[in-house]
Amino acid sequence: MRSFYPLWIALVLFLTHILFSTKEMEDWSVKDVLAFAREAGVSEKALKVLEEQEVTGEGLQDSSQIELERIGVTFGQAKVLIRARDKFLHRRFTAIIDHVLLFCSCHLVSFLF
Repeated sequence: MRSFYPLWIALVLFLTHILFSTKEMEDWSVKDVLAFAREAGVSEKALKVLEEQEVTGEGLQDSSQIELERIGVTFGQAKVLIRARDKFLHRRFTAIIDHVLLFCSCHLVSFLF
């Protein structure tokens, strides 16, 4: 089993590359936010507000539904955007945890054999 150790390392490195190759939300430009919001199903009217207000990833990450409504995003569209943002951040967090657990498991298996 010891001969498979380099294969485990390669797998972990590959998963690390996939996991961390996308930009963090706080590094998103206005165009990145618009692409994310469009994919989430936000209306064109709400997209226009986000663009006019120059909402970046950092702004989206820190915004509440009330703040989005205050800049002109309607209640329903603000809900859609906040829900998509929270889902994205949750998936990102659980992917990091999964990666750490995989790395520890691989290391343990290589240690035992």
